[in-house]
Amino acid sequence: MPRFTILYDEPQEAEWFRNLDREFQDADEIPITDASRLRTVQKVLSYDRPDIVLLDRGMPILVVEETVEVPSGHNVGQRFARIAASAEAGIPFLYFGPYVAKKHGGITAGPRYMNVRLFLALDAMERITGTAVTTINWPVDAYSEVLRGHAKDADVREYISTLLTIRARSRDMGHLNRSLLSSQIHHRMVEVKGTSGHTRWGPTSSVTVTSTFESSVGNSAADTCTWNVLSDSVETLGGGADRRRRSAVPSRQRGFLCGKAVW
Repeated sequence: MPRFTILYDEPQEAEWFRNLDREFQDADEIPITDASRLRTVQKVLSYDRPDIVLLDRGMPILVVEETVEVPSGHNVGQRFARIAASAEAGIPFLYFGPYVAKKHGGITAGPRYMNVRLFLALDAMERITGTAVTTINWPVDAYSEVLRGHAKDADVREYISTLLTIRARSRDMGHLNRSLLSSQIHHRMVEVKGTSGHTRWGPTSSVTVTSTFESSVGNSAADTCTWNVLSDSVETLGGGADRRRRSAVPSRQRGFLCGKAVW
């Protein structure tokens, strides 16, 4: 019986994932719609259906979202429920998508960037749950067109190799998460998020409210506030009018949103 099983949303995603590491060459493949009845994956599938769930001897050890969609509008935000379910279940999550990509057509054609609030929400989610949430930037060319060649997966391959090496040493999920968080690939990807120049640092007010609230209630509560406030905006982050409206809300009123259950 194969050690690994790849649960997939689309066949082409399973093929892409299988080719990331030779350990997966003999892996079983099962559509996620057929696997949702499995007790071991119910938590990671509780909110939404991700692209890939990797099972090791029947137990989930990784959830993956892979997309070339432009990182604006709802394209990134719509995936947050999948990330939250994985983080709450203690299963490492990998998001692989462009931090900047060219939008074609319409009056908004041109490069579109990942909003900093999405990164901040993921960072808070990671601190709160202790689960490794890693984002890897899908490379683009000088014109912000996503690259399609084999080389684009180099960082993902390194991440998968790191995960499998850690897993070979211990089957404890807490150890896997802690080791991933301290790994070279994770730290390098954190640096890319902050220094790549591809990140559109959003409205200053959306960042200021975090530090202001943190100083009055402490880091833990501020993290929860950040996660809730930012996640609450997920469905409409791309709407310009909505973004302007949220930025105009006084920080005290925005801080009040921290009591709202989002997930």
